[in-house]
Amino acid sequence: MRFGGHNPSSGFSKYGIRDFAIFSTQLDSDNASTLYNSGNFMDVRVAGINGLAVYYPFNEHVRDIVGGHDLTLTGGTFTAL
Repeated sequence: MRFGGHNPSSGFSKYGIRDFAIFSTQLDSDNASTLYNSGNFMDVRVAGINGLAVYYPFNEHVRDIVGGHDLTLTGGTFTAL
């Protein structure tokens, strides 16, 4: 899986992801509204939504703090958003 974009003339562009979650169940519109939280960041672990299978908060490491499916960071850096 690759995140970000590539501009052939200037190299890689900057894109950011605050966190990334995968649920083992289908989310409904109420779940989506809860997660969106009016555009304000929230820790999805405290959202009260069942089925959180994988959660990467992307803060200084690429560890899945829910399911244990760690990633390898290649050619990227962590920067505070």
